[in-house]
Amino acid sequence: MAYTTAGYDAEELDRSMVRIPGGRAVLGLTPEQKATLAADAGVHPDMLLFHTERREADLPDFWIDRHPVTRGQFLRFMEATGYRIPYNGWLVGWTELTGWHDLTPEQQALPMVGVNAEDAAAYAAWLGKRLPTEDEWEAAWRGTDGRLFPWGDAWQPDRVLPNPGNRDLAVAMPVGALPPEGPHGLGSYGLVAEWVRVVHPAHSKQGTADPNPAVLAGGSFAHALATSFLSTNRLSWSHQMRIYNGGFRCVSDTPPDGLVDEPRYRVVSFEPPEPVAIRPDLYLHEPIRLVPTECSTLAIQVPWFPRSLWVLDCPEGNWGPFGGANAWPFRPDAEWRVPWQVSPDGARASYHRRQDGCSVRFEAWVEGATVRYGFEIEGLPPVPAGSFCFKTFSPFFSSQERWTQVRLEADGFTRCCQQPLPPDGTASFFWSLGEVRAPARAAYLSYDGTARVLFPEGDHVVSGNGWPPCTHVSPGGWGTAGRGSGLIERMGSGSYSFVIP
Repeated sequence: MAYTTAGYDAEELDRSMVRIPGGRAVLGLTPEQKATLAADAGVHPDMLLFHTERREADLPDFWIDRHPVTRGQFLRFMEATGYRIPYNGWLVGWTELTGWHDLTPEQQALPMVGVNAEDAAAYAAWLGKRLPTEDEWEAAWRGTDGRLFPWGDAWQPDRVLPNPGNRDLAVAMPVGALPPEGPHGLGSYGLVAEWVRVVHPAHSKQGTADPNPAVLAGGSFAHALATSFLSTNRLSWSHQMRIYNGGFRCVSDTPPDGLVDEPRYRVVSFEPPEPVAIRPDLYLHEPIRLVPTECSTLAIQVPWFPRSLWVLDCPEGNWGPFGGANAWPFRPDAEWRVPWQVSPDGARASYHRRQDGCSVRFEAWVEGATVRYGFEIEGLPPVPAGSFCFKTFSPFFSSQERWTQVRLEADGFTRCCQQPLPPDGTASFFWSLGEVRAPARAAYLSYDGTARVLFPEGDHVVSGNGWPPCTHVSPGGWGTAGRGSGLIERMGSGSYSFVIP
C-alpha cells in the first residue's frame, strides 16, 4: 500500500475533536432489523445477538476525537510517561501485525492497534479525556435519525475498506485515507474496531451477563460482512487482551484547550492495498517449515499461503510444573523456557522437559501438506485433551466473523456463522462448531473456497475465539456448556493439513 500525508502533528491531533450535540439518540436494533440484516448477510440471526436492542437515550454534549489515535500519538504518550506494553498474550504474530517493530516517522499516521482497553484508558486519562461509552460512540455515527450505517440504511462497501479474504492483516491505511462519514463528519470509520465502555452488558441466550467493562465497537480492515460495519456492532472476549485490529479514540466532556477545528493533517494520496493470492504453484513444491520459539509455542510457515502464519501453543496452559505458552513471561524463566530441538530442514521439532521426576515429551513433524504432533507425560496427572491452541493469522483464513470456520460434510459445508450460538456464550468472539462426528470434519475454508486447513479426523468438539482467531480441538468438549474438558490424557496426537484440493 502506498500513501503520503502532510501536516502530521501528534499533539495537534490530540486537540482535534468534534462536538456531538446532546439530545435524544436512537440506538440499537429491533428484532426485525436483526433478522433482515442477518438474512441479507447470509448468517444466522444469532450473529447479531450482541448488537443492543432498539432504544432511545438522552445524552449530553461531548467531544470525540476526529480520528482513531495514531501510532505517533501513542508513541508521544509512552515517551512522556514511560508507559510500556510488555506482554500481549502470545509470542508470535502480534508484533508482525501491529507494527510495534516499526514506529518510524513514516508509520506514525497509521492507527494505533494492539492495545487493550486498559492501555487506551491510560492514554485518555493522560490527556484528561476518557473512553467513550458504547452509547456515545454509536450516537456519534448515527445522529438523531437512527440510521444503520453512518451514511444511511443501505450497505455501501465502497465507504469502508473491507477485507474479502485477500488482503494482508497488518494495518497499513493511515487515518483520514477515506472521506469523513456520518452526520458529524468524523474520520476513519471502519478502519479499526474501537474500545468503548460498556453500558449495556451483553447477555448469553440463557441470560448470563458478560462481565467485561469494555468492548470493541464497529468494524475494521479485517472484516468482510456488512453486519460488522453496523454502528451497533460490538466485539468482545476480554478487555485485557490485545488484538491486531483493535484501536480507539477518546472523548471529553469539555473541549480540549486549544481545540482544533481544522487540523493541518491530511492524506495527500492513498492507494488501496494490493491483494495477495494463494500460490497453488508452490503447493507441495516448497516445504512447510516449523519454527520453535523460546516457550511452548511453535510457528508453522506454509509457503503456498503467503502473508500467513499459524501458531501452535503446545500446550497453551500449564502442565504441572511446566509452564505453557500463556506462562510467558510471567513465571520464572525455568518454568516456561523450552529446550527445543529442530531439524536443519525445519521438518521436525521436539522437546523433552524434565523436573522433579516429571516429564513431558512433545514432537511435531511435517508430512507433505500435513503437520502432525504427539505428546506423552510421565509423573503428572492426566492433562486436558484440548490443551493445544492453534492460532491463525492469514488473510485467506482468519475470520472474526465465523465465516471461514466450517463443518465439511459429504454434500457440502456449513459455516459456523450459519449456526446458532451456544446458549451459554456471552462473548461475541467465542465460536463453536459443536460436535463434529465422522465422517464430517472441521476445517477452515478460505474465503475464495479454493483451499482448506483440516483439523484432526474423528469425533471432536471444535471451538475457540476469534481474537487471533484460535481453535481448540477436544473429544471432551472444551467450549461447550460449562467450558469443561471432559477428556484427559497421558498421551495424545493430532494433525493439521494445509491443502489445496
